[in-house]
Amino acid sequence: MILKNDFYSIEAVHIKDNKIKTYKEFSKELGLQIKISFDNEEIPQEILILDGGEQLTAIIKDYEIENLYLKVGDTKKAVQKDEIDMTIIENIAEQIKSPFFIDELWYRIQEREKVEEK
Repeated sequence: MILKNDFYSIEAVHIKDNKIKTYKEFSKELGLQIKISFDNEEIPQEILILDGGEQLTAIIKDYEIENLYLKVGDTKKAVQKDEIDMTIIENIAEQIKSPFFIDELWYRIQEREKVEEK
């Protein structure tokens, strides 16, 4: 379901069995794509950031970044926090820690459904 599609960005969610499975955001302005994957309890499991030809993946456990992987072209390698710019991924990690993150997404989904029904 598309939550937002305007000049600056596109936001979408994938829902399965009445649970949010993925949240995606594409910033047209910055050229970044962000994808957050959730488990069956809507707990974040993975954050993926695509920036041009680079892909940064953060594996999340107990709302903390457990592992980081950087993929450039066909090469994927584990990286440490001090090897890369962590600004965006840390910002996202802080947002998903909020108990209101999923609630806010569900609110936006319900608002979007109301608009589509009219």
